[in-house]
Amino acid sequence: MPEPIPIINEIEEALSSGSEERRNKLLVRVTDLFASGAGHFTEEHVRLFDGVFTHLIAEIHAAARAALAERLAGIPNAPPAAIRSLAFDDAIQVASPVLMRSERLDNSTLVENASTKSQQHLLAISRRRLIAETVTDVLVERGNRDVALSTVRNAGAKFSETGYVRLVTRSTGDDELAQSVGSRPEIPRHHFLKLIKVASNTVRLALEVAHPENVAEIRMVVASAANAIEAKTAAKLRDYAAARTLVESIRPSKPIR
Repeated sequence: MPEPIPIINEIEEALSSGSEERRNKLLVRVTDLFASGAGHFTEEHVRLFDGVFTHLIAEIHAAARAALAERLAGIPNAPPAAIRSLAFDDAIQVASPVLMRSERLDNSTLVENASTKSQQHLLAISRRRLIAETVTDVLVERGNRDVALSTVRNAGAKFSETGYVRLVTRSTGDDELAQSVGSRPEIPRHHFLKLIKVASNTVRLALEVAHPENVAEIRMVVASAANAIEAKTAAKLRDYAAARTLVESIRPSKPIR
């Protein structure tokens, strides 16, 4: 198993020399060394690499950080502090690979990131293989339409009661989002029925295809909503007629002089 310790002095010299080219070359060497032996390194070795990467990240340009993020994102035991630093990088080309793929980012870190970083960071998180409810709560509350749509379309995303309430509300007037929310197989029945009430005919027809077992119920909800609208309209017409009759009854027959 390769040992990282012999290059520590070289790293310190490269960091102090001010040579960007040397730092970049050293980063590639260290990354290759870690990637080739990651499956065999002990936690002590990982901590050592973590310190090395953390120091180098602070001294290299965005392109080099992005290349490092791409290499480390798929390694299960990647150095955690380095991964966190990359995930919170303002440059999305650096943060995106680890936000989408790194298993080193726990839910609390993802919530923190989604609560503070840019919409592009949120979009990257929305594309993770699995997303917990605590994370999707932030994505659908703080994220823009692209983030919400990406999250809803992710089969590995889980949504809380609060998340579904927010999604149904956001779906009003947005056929694409409404259809995506309603098409999720695990959507709770009460949220599905509420969505149907405010959905367009186009969305309702699409959801009949997505949920054929609920066709009768969908049509019953639609009919009930139509009847309610008709009854409300009729009540307004009756009120108007009554008001007009009252006005006519008190109107003087002759003009007042």
